[in-house]
Amino acid sequence: MMVSHTFDGNSELDLQERAYGSCLDIIQSHVVERLYAFQTNELDKIANIFIRLDGFDHRPWKFFHDCIADVARFDRQITSTSINNAWTVQEWHEEFSGRLSALLNSEPHLSKYLALAIIYPNPSPLGIEAEDYIEFSIVSHYQSKLEKLDNYKVFFSSSSSETSH
Repeated sequence: MMVSHTFDGNSELDLQERAYGSCLDIIQSHVVERLYAFQTNELDKIANIFIRLDGFDHRPWKFFHDCIADVARFDRQITSTSINNAWTVQEWHEEFSGRLSALLNSEPHLSKYLALAIIYPNPSPLGIEAEDYIEFSIVSHYQSKLEKLDNYKVFFSSSSSETSH
C-alpha cells in the first residue's frame, strides 16, 4: 500500500499501512449493509453478486480509502494538543468506520458504485463509470480539506470534467 500524502508531524502512517486490509473489510461490510438496506431489485442483484466474489482487486478502492485516511490523519494532527496521540488499531477502525458511514449517509448512491467498481473492474465501461463516480464523490466531499494537502492540488487545478484515469 502506498500512502497518498505525508506531512510534518504525522505519526499515523504506520498504522494506516498496517490497517489497510482491515479497512477494506470495513468498506466491504458497509457497502453490503447499505445495498441491502435500500431493498431495490437492482441493488439486491448487485449485493448478491458482490458478496459471492471470492476475493477481489482492491485497487478501485485505494484512492477512496487514502482520501478518508489522509483527511482523518490531517484533522487529528491540526486538532490535537497532545504530543502522544496515536490511534490504537481499534480506535482507527472506529474513526475510519465513522467517517465512512458519514460519507455514505451524505452520498446514498456511493455504495452502489463502490460495489460496481469491484464487480466490473476497469477497463469495463461500468467499472470506469463507477471509479469516476467514487473519485468525484470523495473529492467533492473532502475538497476543502484535500486542497490543503499538496498531493491533491492536481484535482483542483484541472477541468472538473477531467478525471485521473
